[in-house]
Amino acid sequence: MSGKYLTYLSLFFIAFGFPSCQKKNVKTPPPTCIEERILAFEKTVCGKGAKVYEYLFQGERVYVFDIGFCSADQSAKVINEDCQEIGTIGGVNGNQDVNGSNFAHAQRTAVVWSKSN
Repeated sequence: MSGKYLTYLSLFFIAFGFPSCQKKNVKTPPPTCIEERILAFEKTVCGKGAKVYEYLFQGERVYVFDIGFCSADQSAKVINEDCQEIGTIGGVNGNQDVNGSNFAHAQRTAVVWSKSN
């Protein structure tokens, strides 16, 4: 290869980055205490629709444990990264208030776990 070609190629990668090295959409694994809760949760949930979602809410990652479609209540616990329950959403009254804020403003970032039935 000529020196001119290598120079242009180098400038291209500097200008546009190295796509194979970018870490777009890389998820951070949940804390150990959340993983432990998921292991216990998966033994007690419904056959269909059970999921654990990760959200960004009030500046921190939180996890919503949705039991699926077998309960008349249909509420889901909201757990923070320290494994503390900070609220419950849904239910027969459609609650969206968690920790003094409307959870509808939370941003879902991932499905962490889902039942495979």
